[in-house]
Amino acid sequence: MDVEELAARMSQALELGTWREAVRLLHGLHPADVADLMGHLSPAQRRGLFSPRDPEGASEVILHLDKETRKSILSQLTRDRLSALIEEMATDDAADVVAELPPEEVKEVLQEIARLDRQESEAIEELLRYAPESAGGLMEPEVLALRSEATAGQALAELRRRRELEDVHNLFVIDAEGRPVGMVPLQRLVTADPGQSVASLMEPLPAVARVDMDQEEVAHLFKKYDLVSLPVVDERGRLVGRITVDDVMEVVEAEATEDFLRLGGLGKEERVSTPPLRSAWLRLPWLVVNLATAFLAAAVVSAFQRSISRVVALAVFMPVVAGMGGNAGTQTLTVIVRGLALGEITLGRAKRALLKELLVGLVNGAILGAITAGVAYLWQGNPWLGLVIGVAMVVNMLVAGFFGAIIPLALKLLGADPALSSSIFLTTFTDVCGFLAFLGFGTMLMDRLM
Repeated sequence: MDVEELAARMSQALELGTWREAVRLLHGLHPADVADLMGHLSPAQRRGLFSPRDPEGASEVILHLDKETRKSILSQLTRDRLSALIEEMATDDAADVVAELPPEEVKEVLQEIARLDRQESEAIEELLRYAPESAGGLMEPEVLALRSEATAGQALAELRRRRELEDVHNLFVIDAEGRPVGMVPLQRLVTADPGQSVASLMEPLPAVARVDMDQEEVAHLFKKYDLVSLPVVDERGRLVGRITVDDVMEVVEAEATEDFLRLGGLGKEERVSTPPLRSAWLRLPWLVVNLATAFLAAAVVSAFQRSISRVVALAVFMPVVAGMGGNAGTQTLTVIVRGLALGEITLGRAKRALLKELLVGLVNGAILGAITAGVAYLWQGNPWLGLVIGVAMVVNMLVAGFFGAIIPLALKLLGADPALSSSIFLTTFTDVCGFLAFLGFGTMLMDRLM
């Protein structure tokens, strides 16, 4: 049964008040599937169905919900139920959820969690000190650290004692100051002789992350070194936590989604489920900017009204020049933004990337310009019109390559997100330069075009 069919049956059961049937439909579902189901129900149905009487199961479902649905559900829970639910989560997940609560509720919830588990409350409060998109905000403070003089048998005994630890792939080795100096893969530890020293099993650490490292850089380290876990250190280099690959998968998705949305001038919090008025408000600012830039392009066209009135064919081919420039620029923009996001392009290598995109623009402009010139000649029977549009195409493809590369690079240099509404700025340059080149050349050769 797919999610939509299940949601339809669930809605029917809830409307008829047959709660037993509604609960039966949930039986055996994975928490991620329950979260998907919640997304197909109305807020009232979600509130009626979701009950944290099973805090452990409910906490797993909460973590799979999108932020808006999670916020809607959590806002309906009593303080003690909310605290019991959060207390069941891993510390890093609990900190993420608490950080999403209204500021006035955070203190009260932490006090309630402290009543249940003071150590958990203090650990959550410690994580809240770090920026949410940093290694500190991403890490799990629960970590098993070994001394190099310990034996494999002692390490395994300690691991059995620390049963709360999940997703243990590597155990980190620390020196007398608490700084990580190596790691021992769990498989190697389990298969070793119990009397063998940890020092003899230890491998060098490929990388460590400081608590203030940006989560995007953390993701790069996981990709570069093919990691499953990464130690996190404080300002003094002491081990304070670990990041596991499942946390990084969420970062990769979040960063990719953010870049994709920002390319179009959208807020990173907008989703399909966002209410229409909220979506309209989120999109409006950059649309206003786009409107202003559109008037700039219109002003360029207005300056050549007389030329257009004398040779109407100029108006026919204007969208071709502007459209091809915009599409070519978007291709360049996508490559550069992706390269910056993955660390393939640094500001030191920016010159090479820019020159490459200019060359690509020149080659594609020459080919497409020749094709367009031929079509214009066959269609209008005027070789000079073909020459004008062909040259304008080459110019605009160069403009597209240049600005498609320079805009995200400039944003990166200024410390802004390279994807931040780059497409809106790019379209402005390709439209303005495309119209200016095409109509300018057309005006210069007006006698030949008539």
